[in-house]
Amino acid sequence: MTRFGALPRPSNVLSWGPKIGPTGSLPRPLVPYQAYTTKASKALPAAQPTPLTVYVHWPYCESKCTYCNFNKYVDPHPPVDRLADCLVTELRTSLAAHPGRPVQSVYFGGGTPSLAPPNVIERLLTTIATMNPFDRSQAEVTLEANPTSLELGKMRAFKHLGVNRLSLGIQTLDPSALQLLGRNHSVADALRALGTGQKLFPNNVTFDLIYGRPHQTVNQWQNELRLALECADSHLSLYELTYKRGTPLFKALESGKVERLSDNTLSAMYELSIEASTRAIQSKELCYCPIQVCREYDLYHYEVSNFARCESVPSQIFPRHLVANDPTSADIIRSFRSQGYHNASYWRGADYIGIGPGAHGRITDHHTGQRLRTYRILNPPEWMQQCQSIGHGLRKTQPLTAEEIREELLVFSLRMKEGLSDYRLAQYTTGGQTLLEWLNREQVELFIESEHMELVEAPVFDQCAKDASTAICSSPLLSLSPTLRPTEKGLAVIDSILPRLIQ
Repeated sequence: MTRFGALPRPSNVLSWGPKIGPTGSLPRPLVPYQAYTTKASKALPAAQPTPLTVYVHWPYCESKCTYCNFNKYVDPHPPVDRLADCLVTELRTSLAAHPGRPVQSVYFGGGTPSLAPPNVIERLLTTIATMNPFDRSQAEVTLEANPTSLELGKMRAFKHLGVNRLSLGIQTLDPSALQLLGRNHSVADALRALGTGQKLFPNNVTFDLIYGRPHQTVNQWQNELRLALECADSHLSLYELTYKRGTPLFKALESGKVERLSDNTLSAMYELSIEASTRAIQSKELCYCPIQVCREYDLYHYEVSNFARCESVPSQIFPRHLVANDPTSADIIRSFRSQGYHNASYWRGADYIGIGPGAHGRITDHHTGQRLRTYRILNPPEWMQQCQSIGHGLRKTQPLTAEEIREELLVFSLRMKEGLSDYRLAQYTTGGQTLLEWLNREQVELFIESEHMELVEAPVFDQCAKDASTAICSSPLLSLSPTLRPTEKGLAVIDSILPRLIQ
């Protein structure tokens, strides 16, 4: 579902010719480029225990979708009790290595974690609360679910236990595409699930749609998208279909049974997604009430594939200089509460613990300061056997080099409109290099000149809690740092831009 997603297909091959990507002019750098050569971040927060996020992988599904290559298994009678015991064991082992670090979000993914009995979710959340600082009333706790009646019947119990955000795997609102994608629900099921979810988790429901399916036309996507936008709650993810090796759809593509859509069609669908979702924002006159600003669908395109609803921020506390000089930061603040905090922590470079079969993690060693990538055993029986033997199902750890850390920060941060700041670079790397000292400066200048990128002094969002919109605005002195960020035009071709920035 919505963990990393795929980068969008570029609207054109990147070049220095005419229009590339969606139309529209975005703000130029707020300060001349040369002013950043010695500028330091200012008003940054004091050091605090570094927060963690936790990802829990439930590997079982009722059926396997034709496009999916996640680590999931179809088993009508999964070993629920043994799996739950092992998840708790691995979670305790992992958190014990990071005492005192607050857990700010938990994401139950899969597989289909809503198939798990509610008591499994309760045991895991209780384990976190007993091991580390964990405020259930403030933390984001997301559960993935499919829009079937069996799973919806347990939603009230999940909410009572502490789940406060629902991610629905709808994937399509076109009846003819459900069978193609291997989905086991109907469009009516999907709409009913959205209604039920919004009642139980008001302003905290997200769902996925996949476009670029075989035989899909731009008009069909437009109609499907219009229905989705009418039903959307606080968040929406739109992904281009990718053909993953080993999946039924990939095999159908290889055998000629289906055809990939043309680049022009895919580009038109991508641009339609942006324009339809953010039409009011793109054409707004600046003012202090986002209710007026976002009067149509009020969804802000804050990440390559993700859109978050803007909320009202009282005009008396909203920083007027942001509205006047930096509308991008203003829109990030307005939509901040609706953004997926857990996924954003990945993109911002934060530490996260991944537990369960096949789960990945990125963590900083408490003793050495070394950043590590962690990999769990893929096969559930083998993972459970090792958990029962030594307390965890870790397959390997991979130390990350300084350059790997920097490049990962760049790749993930530039998926977001907020971009990569000197503050974030300094937080996770050593050596004291600024963005301009590390990146290919000539390429940075060219992308700024072509309006694919901006270099601005912008607010630092890294340590903000999910409900921080009002706190950010009421702060008398925002934490600011030199920041490189993509424009809407640049975000459409970001996968082509990235290699040139680090040449």
